[in-house]
Amino acid sequence: MTPGSPFYAAARHRYFDVHALGVPSLTDLGISEGSTSAALNFSFLGHTLARAVVTPWGGDA
Repeated sequence: MTPGSPFYAAARHRYFDVHALGVPSLTDLGISEGSTSAALNFSFLGHTLARAVVTPWGGDA
């Protein structure tokens, strides 16, 4: 979509991922407060029981 088209403002969105993990705590995966999001997602690979992606669409937020 190009700027100025009627649907351009409505095309802006974000992704929110929700994960159900098979461990009681993220520290059990070796995740600390200073860990990167890449390390976090890599740690999820073998422990994800379910995952949902919420993609809200809308105008200015």
